[in-house]
Amino acid sequence: MANIEYRAVAILVFLSLVFMMNMLLITEVHYVADVIGGLVFATWFYRTSIRVVFYTDFFFSLPFLLVKKIVQKCKSEHPSP
Repeated sequence: MANIEYRAVAILVFLSLVFMMNMLLITEVHYVADVIGGLVFATWFYRTSIRVVFYTDFFFSLPFLLVKKIVQKCKSEHPSP
């Protein structure tokens, strides 16, 4: 699976999307407005998560960065023989 190109994966995802939309509409589980709204909100949440993940990653890595600075400072003050 790791060797499949991104284009092939994108085509499979698109075909899956078309299949899922048809299944929902044919079985009358959802209306057309629900399916279109789902696409809009999925796109919006995806783009929002891309914008937020940078700050979240920085926030969660702060303890690591602080400890790393402390260790570097301690090593520079007390060189090993």
